[in-house]
Amino acid sequence: MAAVLEPVRPVAVRAVAAVSRLDLPLLDGLRIVASIAVVRHHMRRDFLFGVGFGLPLFLVIMFALVAGSSRNESVSQLVRRKARYLLVPWVRWSLIYIAIFLVADVWRGISPWSRFEPGMMFFGGEESLWFLPFAACALLPLKWLGLRVGSLTPWRAAWIAAVLGLVATCAATWAVTQPIPDMPVRTWLRVAPAIFWGLAVGQSVRAQSDRERGAILVVVSILAVAASLVSAARNPAEDLPLRFAVAVPLACLGFGWRVSLPASMRRLATATFGVYLVHPLIGSLLEIAVDVSRWPASLHAGAAWVLSILLVLVLRRCFDWHELNTGRVSARGRLETPQTVSGRAP
Repeated sequence: MAAVLEPVRPVAVRAVAAVSRLDLPLLDGLRIVASIAVVRHHMRRDFLFGVGFGLPLFLVIMFALVAGSSRNESVSQLVRRKARYLLVPWVRWSLIYIAIFLVADVWRGISPWSRFEPGMMFFGGEESLWFLPFAACALLPLKWLGLRVGSLTPWRAAWIAAVLGLVATCAATWAVTQPIPDMPVRTWLRVAPAIFWGLAVGQSVRAQSDRERGAILVVVSILAVAASLVSAARNPAEDLPLRFAVAVPLACLGFGWRVSLPASMRRLATATFGVYLVHPLIGSLLEIAVDVSRWPASLHAGAAWVLSILLVLVLRRCFDWHELNTGRVSARGRLETPQTVSGRAP
């Protein structure tokens, strides 16, 4: 009996070690901050703390978790799995928003076909949903690049990916000022550097020691800040280098600092993906119900975010949709997550 069980033990030990290595509680706090920043921008068309770091932070964390995942799968397997994870909610919520808007237009006597446009092929039924097809498409180059640098040491791979991130940030900053189509070209270019920065941050998961992991994250953060200093074609209206100069160090902090968070906050973080999907509806309802233009920006955004969280929690009880619960909490209050992006940032 002992002879039969003996070969299983090393495998179990390695699996437990891999899971604990990816248990990074601060990422849950950063997911909450990113969702608040995105809601603030969509409600008031300005930025939390004056910097549009919300969506870049969300994407860098997501791509870093994909790049650092120990799941053994091919490029096609990853793309199919994550495309379903991202595109199914996109289609579902696009149809929901289209139905709501059509009913509202008919009620107001407006032609329901007037709101349809070619750009909907890329953003779906609501403009803020565009990040879902982008993230699904970004998985292919991300996984391909991950395989290319996988044979290198984590340190060297992080260096290469971060330099590519610096170059991509500068290039995108210049490109968005050119006369190019807004959707999807300019919109996707704004966040495309997140692919390389996520790849760079994800290499820290492969580090063999905390010291090596910390060194990788410090270097990646420095290069992200450097990108904001060396970019020659800065667009003051968007300032993409500054967005990533804030988002990337925050993501590095989440991967490097093993801070303890309350279980309630980690539970709350499991609803943040749903917030991205429902907050446009909440924002529209608030505008109908009250004159939110008279509210302070923080109150308006805070109310929209809290109501979005509550709506996600209510929908959880009615529908078993994975985008409404991007994590699992055990009976003891501990968040249990798999070694994939769905456990942290979808």
